[in-house]
Amino acid sequence: MYVPATRERELIERLLAEVVASGGRLILCGYGSPRSGLAPGPVGAKARSHGFEPELELQAEAPEGGAIVEIAVLRTP
Repeated sequence: MYVPATRERELIERLLAEVVASGGRLILCGYGSPRSGLAPGPVGAKARSHGFEPELELQAEAPEGGAIVEIAVLRTP
């Protein structure tokens, strides 16, 4: 979710309403870099803070350890 925090909800709403097919899924990703000390964006927590409940959340680790990606999946109504 690479938009200003004040526009995140608007972006999610627009994507779910205008881009994702009915019954489809929107995949939100946040990337990090353990080597640079950057944690992945907390996309699941962000989605919930805007009133959306992810149907699935995953986090993957880099080969050297540390979270590298966080994924949250939202389903359209």
